[in-house]
Amino acid sequence: MRGIFDRKRKPGRGYSDKPRPKNQKKKSASDKKKDIRKQNRRKKGSFEKEYRGRVYGRQVAPQTILIDEGGDSGATESASEFYVVASTVTYKPEALADIAIKNRVGGKELKYRDSTPEKIVKILNEYLETDPDITVMVVDKNDLPPGKDSVLTHRQTVKAMLDDVTKNIGGDVTIYFDYNNKLKQGTAGRLAKKAMKDSEVKLVKATVVDSAKCPPMQTHDFVSGSAGRKFNEHDNQFFKIIEKKAKVKKPDLDDVEL
Repeated sequence: MRGIFDRKRKPGRGYSDKPRPKNQKKKSASDKKKDIRKQNRRKKGSFEKEYRGRVYGRQVAPQTILIDEGGDSGATESASEFYVVASTVTYKPEALADIAIKNRVGGKELKYRDSTPEKIVKILNEYLETDPDITVMVVDKNDLPPGKDSVLTHRQTVKAMLDDVTKNIGGDVTIYFDYNNKLKQGTAGRLAKKAMKDSEVKLVKATVVDSAKCPPMQTHDFVSGSAGRKFNEHDNQFFKIIEKKAKVKKPDLDDVEL
């Protein structure tokens, strides 16, 4: 009778039928811990360190649209005079990612509002080298009905942006919206699909992202930030760098279908 110790072991976790190569040394406990830490760092920073046409582990289209706001859509006394939304259409999202990664300090998120004027100028010039297509939607909130819902204003402006930029492009596209509390994942996808319903654009993915985990969006933040500064602070020192590449439009939100 065969005993339990005579049974053939089944391959499972931590076990392999393949013999270890003769020249391969057995790893020490400290080496194994180092490997685990390395794998964890790779998973945590995979978007930043290995971004080459891939986002969050999913294949994305080479044509990418980044959308961010450069003001607030509210109507309170402390709110901005204009609501500004900026977009970048690019075939080089990895180049935008590289700009953010190499200009960060201490691995922290690169932000327009925390940057010096010299750094803002440097990043906008590097951004221009990627040959982006820029569109800026500017909404004068004095023209809006009193007490209009800020969420509705935001969604209508984003939809107007999508309607406009998708007219001039074709092929596969991935869209990233910078996170804010006015646009949820499901709503972002629905707006994108509706905008592309009658266009020649094929939507691969539309998603709301945290800019801290999205280096291309960190670079685009300098576009929306400089646009917001131009219209709400009447300061064109930064936006003038990219102005020749930008299309500035004032949408009629009453004509926007959600």
